[in-house]
Amino acid sequence: MSNDTNIESMIESLSGDLKPLKPTHHPAWRAIGWAGLVIAYVTVVLLIVGVRHDLAERLTDPHFVYEIMTVAMIGFAAACASIWLRIPDVRGNGWIVAVPTALAANFLLWMVTMGAEDLSHLDHTHWNHCFAEGLFMAGIPAIVIAVISMRGNTTQPYKMAAMNTIAGASVASIGLRFSCGIDSMDHAILYHVLPFVVVGAMLGVFARKIYRW
Repeated sequence: MSNDTNIESMIESLSGDLKPLKPTHHPAWRAIGWAGLVIAYVTVVLLIVGVRHDLAERLTDPHFVYEIMTVAMIGFAAACASIWLRIPDVRGNGWIVAVPTALAANFLLWMVTMGAEDLSHLDHTHWNHCFAEGLFMAGIPAIVIAVISMRGNTTQPYKMAAMNTIAGASVASIGLRFSCGIDSMDHAILYHVLPFVVVGAMLGVFARKIYRW
């Protein structure tokens, strides 16, 4: 009897100050909410910075539409993976990180292949308005996905940082394709993608501090 009393006393001491918690929303719903915010925000930004003059014509080009859809899938997949990573065991879905990683690697390889000739003759880089516009477009969506991520208890902060970088870069890439009238791949690599990869890599160094338990 004394042992039972001691066990009950120990349980009470360990759990007496615990409060009931609401179960977290399913990660997919959070990702859909983030995607809705992104669409609304980028639309507003495009109204401010303006869209390219030939947008209507470009939207009839299957290659352009395919590129936009591919990048959108990469960004949404990365956001889903990041939100799943909030959960310590990822609900047994550790494979989810492989989807945006494979899609992003394939897309970057395609960009480099298509822009290889232009990149080989590149003389120098310079400040371009796409830097500022891209940061404007990716800023709020990146902050939102980071805040959502920080409210979880990830055990894989570096993977989460990588997924958030891919998600933010995807938003900027899509937005810039609608606002920037230059279609060359070397321009897209240097001014639409690379800056956000560099910023993401720099932030990734502090991933353990940003996405701590």
